[in-house]
Amino acid sequence: MMIFSLVLLSMGLCQVTDMTDLFNDAFLFQSDLSGWNVTSVTFYIRTFRNARLFTSDLSSWQVGRSQSFRETFSGARLFVSDLSGWVVTRVTVFLFTFFQCESFTSDLSQWDVSSAVDVGSMFRSAVLFESDLSEWNVQHVTNFNDMFLGASSFEANLTTWNTSSLETCVNFGSGLATDLYPPACIEIPDCPEYMAYDEALEQCTACAVNILFTLHLHPRSINT
Repeated sequence: MMIFSLVLLSMGLCQVTDMTDLFNDAFLFQSDLSGWNVTSVTFYIRTFRNARLFTSDLSSWQVGRSQSFRETFSGARLFVSDLSGWVVTRVTVFLFTFFQCESFTSDLSQWDVSSAVDVGSMFRSAVLFESDLSEWNVQHVTNFNDMFLGASSFEANLTTWNTSSLETCVNFGSGLATDLYPPACIEIPDCPEYMAYDEALEQCTACAVNILFTLHLHPRSINT
């Protein structure tokens, strides 16, 4: 077990480009990192994974060069920092970023995630997370698997999302008002993609031609 209790300073971090596994499994790590200069860092892979007591304020971090937030805060159960001002325009991977961040409630509505391709399990089991993400640009995302699974407070309406690049979406989210993966499409008069219903396939003709249509976010995807 890795135990960190020392006070960490900036240490010339302006030249560091990779923080992969820096505090991975540092279960008792609690130092204040608010003053760190991370402007050159591009990879935050598993940086605070399982840092269960980590609560430092990272709101002032300049992460504009970041490319991957894979498992960055996964398992950081007490992490509550405000990340609303983070610039994530270059990030392509958000896989398991906030998995099991049970205290995380930051407003991420203004994040520009237009470069993202993988958001699998991004907020999985983040039980208090409820930020409105309806304006997110997810047009390049291919993997939505488990994105909100177990995020029991999240109830946003995501019907405006463009999921044209979607390739896989299993267990998108439990209890959501909008689900990316309905068991079968049904006739909705104002659905722009609806065609004649095929009872044998339990989906409309359009879906039979292109299965991605069953995964698009539009009114017929709403669970009742």
